[in-house]
Amino acid sequence: MKGQEREKKGRFVYTRRVQKENVRRMLIASVCFFILFFVNSLVLQIQTAGTIKPYIMAPFMVLAELYAGVYILRSYRWLSSRKKWDMRLQLYLFWLIFATLMLTATFMSERTFFKLSVYWIMTTVLAVVPLWNNKEFLVSQGIQIAALLFLIFYQKLGIENVIYLSANQLMCCVISRQGYYNFLQRAADATAIDTAKTLSETDPMTNLLNRRGLERSLERVWTGCVRNNRMVAVIMIDIDNFKKYNDHFGHLEGDTCIRRVTAEIHKMTGKKSDLAARVGGEEFVVCLPGMEKGEALNWAIKLKENVESLNIPQAEENFLPFVSVSVGVVCGYARRSADFEQMRKKADEALYEAKESGRACVYMDGECHARTRVAGNIRQYYMERGFRSLG
Repeated sequence: MKGQEREKKGRFVYTRRVQKENVRRMLIASVCFFILFFVNSLVLQIQTAGTIKPYIMAPFMVLAELYAGVYILRSYRWLSSRKKWDMRLQLYLFWLIFATLMLTATFMSERTFFKLSVYWIMTTVLAVVPLWNNKEFLVSQGIQIAALLFLIFYQKLGIENVIYLSANQLMCCVISRQGYYNFLQRAADATAIDTAKTLSETDPMTNLLNRRGLERSLERVWTGCVRNNRMVAVIMIDIDNFKKYNDHFGHLEGDTCIRRVTAEIHKMTGKKSDLAARVGGEEFVVCLPGMEKGEALNWAIKLKENVESLNIPQAEENFLPFVSVSVGVVCGYARRSADFEQMRKKADEALYEAKESGRACVYMDGECHARTRVAGNIRQYYMERGFRSLG
């Protein structure tokens, strides 16, 4: 299941990478189109002053520039925003309108050289700039060939011009396909590198960060905390008496237990800046930027309660009949890059104090909080819950 999720995520990243490149190219094309079309329109107006009336040319120029301006804004917002929406329809519309405007410009002039130049620019841009998949490529080429045939018959071009345009069309087809496959190969390589990097920095059993992943992620997160002088909570978590659990139920059940506990950690570390890592067999560290002391204490208590509410049966000789965790919490301001290791060491000391205080509790600022006790006889508790036969 994890392999399928990883593959699905890889395909999503791959598709998003292609789409981002297309939007980036659309932004560049929009800016160039905005400038060049304005200049070309002025030249066309001067050269065909006696043929095309100003009331025809002016609205045409305004609409063309408005079109380019809208796509400049849309593509820039897509690239600069963290939230990404689907731009495929807008990409198709951009290139369709682009081709329509360029062809309209050719039919507004009677000069063959101008028509050929505009058509050459259009086919070259449509070959080099967008990344067409196979279906889109066939549709694009079909439209361009139809436009080419119309231009040839409409203008009654000579054989030399027909050969020139046909050669240009063929060259653009080759460039388009080669550019598309080259980019796909680069995108696939980059996606494979990202996937390998993620796997090397992730604990395979829990999908939390491993030690290497924690160190690399801290380079990004902690630097921002130091720069913004933010309060940070560092929390150490340990599953109580996990060796007893493993000895009693076996290592396979032990792995399942760890996964269920880490699922609760995943649920509570949803922010992009939150970091959670597995640093030992049953030991975890969590870094929560922007969290005050009271919030950090409540976070730790809630995690402890969530784990206990799973009612995972513990070994019969354990002090509690269900799996529990001990938690050490430290809060402070991030002022230097070396502060994390110091805070982590203090959180580890707080975790040690939580264990010394009887486990199944949260230790912070020299005080023990939310310690769990079972009233009555634990043996009777097991019999009532039916967790394990006592013989």
